[in-house]
Amino acid sequence: MEQVRMVIMRRRVFIKRFWISLLFSFSFFSFALKAVQTAVETAGYSDRADVTSLILDEKCISQDIEGLDGFVNLKTLSLIKCGIVNVADLPNLPELRKLNLSQNRISTGLSTVAKKCPKLEQLIVCDNPKLTKVEEFKALTDLKHLQRIDAEGCNFEDEEHVSTIFAMFPEGQMQNVDGYNEKGEEVYSDSEDDSEDEEDEEEDRDDEEDDLDDLDDDLDDDEEEEDDGDDGEDDDEKPAYAALIGDAILSDDDEDARLSEEEDEGSEDFDDEEDDFDDEDEDDLPAAKKVKQ
Repeated sequence: MEQVRMVIMRRRVFIKRFWISLLFSFSFFSFALKAVQTAVETAGYSDRADVTSLILDEKCISQDIEGLDGFVNLKTLSLIKCGIVNVADLPNLPELRKLNLSQNRISTGLSTVAKKCPKLEQLIVCDNPKLTKVEEFKALTDLKHLQRIDAEGCNFEDEEHVSTIFAMFPEGQMQNVDGYNEKGEEVYSDSEDDSEDEEDEEEDRDDEEDDLDDLDDDLDDDEEEEDDGDDGEDDDEKPAYAALIGDAILSDDDEDARLSEEEDEGSEDFDDEEDDFDDEDEDDLPAAKKVKQ
């Protein structure tokens, strides 16, 4: 009876773990799918076939590579620090040129990369501590366009892994392994190239902004000159006020004095008219008396 009870308990534990694992897998898949869809929409695309670059660093958290079907024209894919363990589910990416799988937990599966990404030129798998066997890279020798491999931070058993990887490929094909060329000379890393490109782009943007500012200043100067020219033409075309009224323009005090003189003259004229009227009345009075007699 005790043995039967132990078997039943083990089955229950197994079933419980199975459902928990399934639940977590479904949750990771949903999360990864949502992260991919969000990235596509944020980039302004409605069709996956139009996307050429997809950056999912620390967003597409999943042990497997999921939710990437349909990106047939994708050229750059970055999955840094996404918790990836297995790359077996990598979909067909026929146009992919650059794949970044740094800071994950990948140990095997590079043969899948070779099959699904036939035009791959750059593979970056830095800081994957479980990637210990250099032999994994032999599967990549079928990639005729591959020129660069970055695998710094991986715990390779072979301390001379750089020269070993170079030896796997035809002479002259591989240009950069962990920042070194086939002769052992240090070459620029991708991050340095990207930094230089970003600096150049920033300088170009600054130059464009300066040119636009200069253009705005020139336009403002032209507008000011046009306004000054219009004002000068108005002054030349409009006759002076004094010319219109035929007299000099008077100040306020002179104007008040002129009005006072006009009022005085009007008052004197009115007094003279009254005197004349009185004289006429006196002349008519005797004649009236004679008529009564």
